[in-house]
Amino acid sequence: MPHPETSARISNLRKVVELLATNSEKLIAEWEKLPDDRYPHYGTDIPSHEAYNAGLVIKAAMGSIEELTSKPTIRLLEVAWSHINARCLHMAAELHVADILAEGGDEGVSIDTLSEKIGIEKHKLTRIMRALASDHIFRQVGPDSFANNIISQAMVDDEPVRSWVALQGLSNFSAVDHLPATLLDPVAGPSYEVTATAFNRAVGTELSFFDWLTGKVPASEATSYYRPATQHPRYVAHANGAAKANQAEKDEELVFRPEEALFNAAMFGSGRVTGTSHVYDYPWGDLGRNATVVDVGGGVGGFAMQLCAAYPSLRFIVQDQPAMIAGAPGVWQETQPGALASGRATLMAHDFFAPNPVKGADVYWFRHVLHNWPDKDATRILSGITPSMGPSSRVLLAEHVTFPPFSSSPPSPPSTTTTNPKAAAATTAPHSPAPAPSPLLANYGRASTFSNQDDLLMLTLFNSIERTPAEYQSVIEGAGLRLVKIWPCRSPVSIIECRLAGVSD
Repeated sequence: MPHPETSARISNLRKVVELLATNSEKLIAEWEKLPDDRYPHYGTDIPSHEAYNAGLVIKAAMGSIEELTSKPTIRLLEVAWSHINARCLHMAAELHVADILAEGGDEGVSIDTLSEKIGIEKHKLTRIMRALASDHIFRQVGPDSFANNIISQAMVDDEPVRSWVALQGLSNFSAVDHLPATLLDPVAGPSYEVTATAFNRAVGTELSFFDWLTGKVPASEATSYYRPATQHPRYVAHANGAAKANQAEKDEELVFRPEEALFNAAMFGSGRVTGTSHVYDYPWGDLGRNATVVDVGGGVGGFAMQLCAAYPSLRFIVQDQPAMIAGAPGVWQETQPGALASGRATLMAHDFFAPNPVKGADVYWFRHVLHNWPDKDATRILSGITPSMGPSSRVLLAEHVTFPPFSSSPPSPPSTTTTNPKAAAATTAPHSPAPAPSPLLANYGRASTFSNQDDLLMLTLFNSIERTPAEYQSVIEGAGLRLVKIWPCRSPVSIIECRLAGVSD
């Protein structure tokens, strides 16, 4: 008779395999409903609610199967060395490997051609590509040739998505390398100041991430991380770097950091990848005609453009720093021509730490804003909104909502009880949704990886956080608001609805 622990393991494995099989059939059934010309889960398409829900369970089950079937020591080493594959992916994105492979179609591109185009010796490059293909990114289609697969294809001719991947290979990766020393530092470790981060230690700056990002550097430094100039003062010791930079500034033109353009493109890409469902999983149509949506810290207005196309009756005000707003008209003209000229969309320079000048808007929308700031700063940002709100105004926060794997209140998939996608969110799960089915981890385990990774990246760059519901509630109430509901979406990013404290819905 098996050992009791073995019996439990056998039982759990059978349950997980059953969940995997059942939800795979649900997903297949949804795929079979698609039109002949549509490929499932490609690019930024939004899956049906049923397909999304099944996908969450499948991904969680895959993680549980790995736990139940792996040799523990090998699994530990796989995770410990996972940074190596990540680094390979950073290089592939920065060097446009997917775009080059696309030229060869299904037959792929030879390693000789790839090596010649990107400048890495072919035998070393083969090993990099083999590792990524074995991790289901790219395909090896012959002894010496590679092609795209459905994963790598997402970077082809999509500069925002490629930039989002490549960005992680620049200062972000170096900053994570400095996280242990920062956490153990007697001063920086307990601090939640935006200038006492692992990023500050890695880059050798006393500036916050955004102040550093928008600064200018000598032209010799403004090169790709993977094709650096002879000297990169920002990557050496702070004292030496400052001295060299000061000397360079006397002799060279100052230009914007290349990371800034990459960051801006990446944020546009992240919005399309994680934010498209927000157009359909919140009942925007219930706002009424000519309702005003203020996109606070909205960059060039990527999300407002998406809403503008889907809801012709809405009006938009996009707010951000002057430099960002200055570049927005061209993007609007290309994406939503006529919206600015007709007055449906307005661009406004605004610092979201100051009181908001737009009074009584229907929605004040923040996407990926609060997660960049520690609690005291996040509360301060929201406090700039509350004096401007009217009785029917609402604040909507598009953010990751994190849950522990043992919690009874993990994120729940969107409801499927309505066939109207624009009204789907009206019947979503309540504030405390049910956990994933047993024996899966309650927060869907592997399916919550991206949210947990982003949480730690926020810690690394800003001393900030991807919050739990209770942590959001604390920040929200500190600004004179109340948390009304968390709207789960077909995305790792949820919508958190807030109203003025003391004002009924």
